[in-house]
Amino acid sequence: MSEEEKREQARIKQEENEIKKIVASFDENFKHSKHYHPTYRSIFLKIIKDKEITEEIFCELLGLSPKTYQRYCECQSDPKLKNLTAFCVVFEVDFNNFIDLLRAGGYGIDFSNKTEYAYTYLIQKCSGKTTKFCNKVLEQLGIPKKDWLKEPEI
Repeated sequence: MSEEEKREQARIKQEENEIKKIVASFDENFKHSKHYHPTYRSIFLKIIKDKEITEEIFCELLGLSPKTYQRYCECQSDPKLKNLTAFCVVFEVDFNNFIDLLRAGGYGIDFSNKTEYAYTYLIQKCSGKTTKFCNKVLEQLGIPKKDWLKEPEI
């Protein structure tokens, strides 16, 4: 084997070792990442638990089905922004936790979109109000009815 081939073999071996170290480091960091960056499901379930929100109360106050509640708890479907907004307003989830939920779910807010901006405004200004109250605000803001929050059928 020539010197050049030996150098090339040594370079390849060094590269393979470097890749192994990077992969091992990635795996270790990713394992810890889950602790530093909670999932949507873990944040949602913590809020549900901390605020003692039962399936019945969730469905009653938001006008959503038990199936929707279960899908949210099991992270089987992504909540619509307006449903997440209603959840945060009705159950007094603060703006920072709303943003955490969005980020954990891989979402963001387009603050140049009037409807999305209005949703964030509801969370900040209408905490603890009903979806019916929020829809009156949305109507006054000129938000299309299709983007209003679902109201319970009471």
